[in-house]
Amino acid sequence: MIEEIIKKKVTPIIANPEYNIDIRNNFSIIEKLIKKGCLMQMNADSLLRKNLKGFVTMALKKEAYHIVASNAHNAGQYMDFGIAYKKLTELVGKDKAFELTSKNPLKIINGEYGEHHKNI
Repeated sequence: MIEEIIKKKVTPIIANPEYNIDIRNNFSIIEKLIKKGCLMQMNADSLLRKNLKGFVTMALKKEAYHIVASNAHNAGQYMDFGIAYKKLTELVGKDKAFELTSKNPLKIINGEYGEHHKNI
């Protein structure tokens, strides 16, 4: 199905892959999806969850995430984004954290995110 979507020049964004037990047990699933043209979006809250911390840290170090965002559906729903952002900057540095939370999402919205994301 992913291939059909990509053929239509639509870039799939896989939200919260860290929630999927099969992906957590087999990182190559993410690698294959990225090589096909998918983008990966991490839920910022995953940085604060003990059961996901190891996986998301490893995935961030491998630069497997293209976006880090909240899973909130309105601004008042997610109060811990600042805490998660601080943790993100500790793991990847300020520049990369800004890229993942601001630059890349804006590029996607503007249709500017190119093919270079396939290289992980």
